[in-house]
Amino acid sequence: MKANFTDKDISYYGKVTSLQDINEVKAYHTLVLLGVSGKVNVYIDRWHYSIEQDDILICAPHEQLRIDKYEGDFSCICMTFSQQFMQALPMGNTAVWNQILYCDKVRHLKASERDLEIYKNYYTILSKKLNKLQDPVDVNIFKLMINVALLEMGNEFRQKSKEELHTITLGQKLLRRFIQEIAQTEMKRQPVSYYAEKLNVTPKYLTTACTRFSDKNASQWIHNAVLTEIQELMLNPDLSFKDISKRTGFPNLSSFSIFVKRNLHDSPTALRKKYISGK
Repeated sequence: MKANFTDKDISYYGKVTSLQDINEVKAYHTLVLLGVSGKVNVYIDRWHYSIEQDDILICAPHEQLRIDKYEGDFSCICMTFSQQFMQALPMGNTAVWNQILYCDKVRHLKASERDLEIYKNYYTILSKKLNKLQDPVDVNIFKLMINVALLEMGNEFRQKSKEELHTITLGQKLLRRFIQEIAQTEMKRQPVSYYAEKLNVTPKYLTTACTRFSDKNASQWIHNAVLTEIQELMLNPDLSFKDISKRTGFPNLSSFSIFVKRNLHDSPTALRKKYISGK
């Protein structure tokens, strides 16, 4: 899949008819799909969803999206967003999206008639803006409009899960705070005990809450955040691998390279070339 627009935070694919290679596209990003026509049946990890016209599907970073089958003349609007972008949303929407993605596990809804009309207007304007992205001002306007559209969508998901948001458990609150703490920590590669101390709980309690409400333990959350940060930092050609290894908490370049090779299945040099070229 080739994006119509991409930078370190947003990839906008516009209308697509195939989700081939979708996991390579979204591995460390949040994926948003809006059904336009036809139907596709997919699995997110072990959960099954059917996406038709006007359906919205959300897939969190590191979740596997598997295509089951297409029906009819399928097409959808596809976008992906970096973790840093999702954690920097204004107006309190970071907490809303963390709740959607990691606590409530709300993945799918049918867009309301009102919101569907709004999304169509955004799509029309974004499509026109794509032809003018040589100007930095137009690029900023384009990104801002995508940001606003995502806020609209977050509000719609919020309405769907409004009752759950009012009855959130202590464990879910802890998970939300843990996710936010990781996002706000400059050097994320820390032991579970470091985050547990900041949250005033024991490492065992934190791990239990994470496993119960997100199907990932605390170490996996930290591990995934480090992987995401490494991938995003690699997009900056001004940062050397030594700089990235220091910023992500590795004691030396050798241990950083081993970590990257083991988890991302390529050398730092090869990965940077791949990320920057978009191939």
